[in-house]
Amino acid sequence: MQPDSHRSSNRTRRRTPPEPLQTEFARQIGKWRELLARSAHKPSPGAVHDLRVATLRLQAGIEYWAGRRHDHPLAREAARWIAQARKLRAVLGPVRGADVSLKQLKSLREEILTSSGGAAANDSQCIRQIERLERKVKRARRTGARELVDWLEKRGTRLERKIVRLEKALDQLNPFPPGCGRVLLSEFLSGHASTRSKLDRKTLHEFRKQLKNVRYITEISASGERSQKVLSVPLRKLQSALGEWHDRDSLVRTARRALGARAKLVGLLEERAGKALLSALAQTRRFLAALSAGAAEARPLR
Repeated sequence: MQPDSHRSSNRTRRRTPPEPLQTEFARQIGKWRELLARSAHKPSPGAVHDLRVATLRLQAGIEYWAGRRHDHPLAREAARWIAQARKLRAVLGPVRGADVSLKQLKSLREEILTSSGGAAANDSQCIRQIERLERKVKRARRTGARELVDWLEKRGTRLERKIVRLEKALDQLNPFPPGCGRVLLSEFLSGHASTRSKLDRKTLHEFRKQLKNVRYITEISASGERSQKVLSVPLRKLQSALGEWHDRDSLVRTARRALGARAKLVGLLEERAGKALLSALAQTRRFLAALSAGAAEARPLR
């Protein structure tokens, strides 16, 4: 049996204080700079995706704190950097969208070929339409990638100037208060307490965007606090389901524009998007119910 003094020492060592907010933001900004350079050199699917996520995460955290410090220098510098971040995301969007579409089309083709060998007439038609749509999406991807590289070349100096000023303002910011992640989830829950019975395709899209911000802010605020890190687990699980529905729904719209609403492939994609929507709605309702019961703070949703 361990002496009381030894157990007390272990408990003391486990109580790691949260890192200062500046440390976490410095880490996020450093990662963002690296991804910016990678995408400017070669906008690969991985680099574009990571830069888009890093920009969204950084923007969510900065907006959250700037909104609570109206008289702080951070508010002014945050507004300037966020304006550039939104423009960057607008340029990244088409490239990332094309990458997601191409990945889905590749997966669907493999699924068709595995299930029937593509021999059936309907399957052959779908395969041809997949190939046609892929050619269009690849052309759009090349155009978007060129525009992204050009934009970064022209705006790179401005982006760096804005982020340097933002870093100076962040140096004067106080750390996140303990339990900030729980407070944010509580605010999120109160705002969606009556949403469960009103969820549909339109409201789910808005919920998805808000949930993404909540997750990113919670993860930033969780720096050094294991109890807060646990909060992001159910958020990531739900965001994955919502993201799958959103990606499939986006591909349906792309296919309609390229092939026409009556194309065989469009019908197949609509069916897949419909199933993803039902799954996302069910998981969102379970998530809100678990939050209401306090279960989301205690354990991941299954």
